Amino acid sequence: MPKISVIIPIYNVEGYLPECLNSVVSQTLEDIEIICVNDGSTDNSLNILKEYASSDSRFVLLNQDNSGQGIARNKALEIVKGEYTAFVDPDDWLEVDAFENLYNFAEDNNADVVQFDYKTFDNELKTFKEINFAEILKKKYKKIFRDLKFFNWKDFKDACLQDLDLHAWSRVYKTDFIKRNKLKFAPLRRAEDHLFVLGAILSADKIFYYPAFFYNYRIRNNSTVHSKSKDNFQIFQVLDMTKDLVNELGLSTELKKELDIYNRTILTWHYRQTPIEDLDKYIDMCKKYLSDEGLKKMMKDINKRRSFLENIFSLKNKKVNGDKYKIITVLGVSFVLPKKAVSRT
Repeated sequence: MPKISVIIPIYNVEGYLPECLNSVVSQTLEDIEIICVNDGSTDNSLNILKEYASSDSRFVLLNQDNSGQGIARNKALEIVKGEYTAFVDPDDWLEVDAFENLYNFAEDNNADVVQFDYKTFDNELKTFKEINFAEILKKKYKKIFRDLKFFNWKDFKDACLQDLDLHAWSRVYKTDFIKRNKLKFAPLRRAEDHLFVLGAILSADKIFYYPAFFYNYRIRNNSTVHSKSKDNFQIFQVLDMTKDLVNELGLSTELKKELDIYNRTILTWHYRQTPIEDLDKYIDMCKKYLSDEGLKKMMKDINKRRSFLENIFSLKNKKVNGDKYKIITVLGVSFVLPKKAVSRT
């Protein structure tokens, strides 16, 4: 039995996949299983996977028609053999000693779930930012992690459904824990990991925390999570599934406030990922999930963010005596482009 099964869903990431796979195959913990699910890639990703699999017996390669990461990960979960399961996105990469440290720590503590820190990498600016889980919770809840050997959602109940990190890849999970609690990803293309992660958070009696930056998360402007698409309407299915999960766990009354906050926070975020021609429809659908007050708060947050960005930079057209001018505002200072820079109407 491998010590860790690593699940990687892949779709059209030929430019980043080798770096990801290299970080996995070079782990100091060699006793791992690497399950790669090719999600109908149309670029060279499948050939890259085949090349790695041909030279490393730890690879298990699965294929499916393009269906999204949720279905891909669920397909891999059906065959995992490792004591623990970890998730990696195909454009991200790991520190070389990540799995060895996490496995030993999990075993020493008999942990079902181990949370760890990560870094974001801006693919355009080539800069890193450290995301320290303990510091985030200290700022939010005024609790110091060194005073807690372990935690569960009840220790951070206020807004816990979105504040305890909703990334599947920022933890390792005991495989038996996943199967015992029937944890699954939403079979969708957007926010598919929320269902799995919230199921784990709400089901775990003890979540242990390893304070180290083991994972590097690449931020790409053209990635699925940052692109506008009609698939974004799948977020409403995610909210329905989350509500069903909370009900199944018998926590609907205890987490009513937290579920309302979760809905508003998630819908605010996904408003920004909705194509502009679909925004009216999106807001109309939000009414099913938010109270009147909640909808007002959501729109206030959206307008506040929009106003802030417009104060930093905006580009607007203005007509004067039939001439069209472009007005650029940068940090509150406006500049009018000369007439020759714009066309006459």
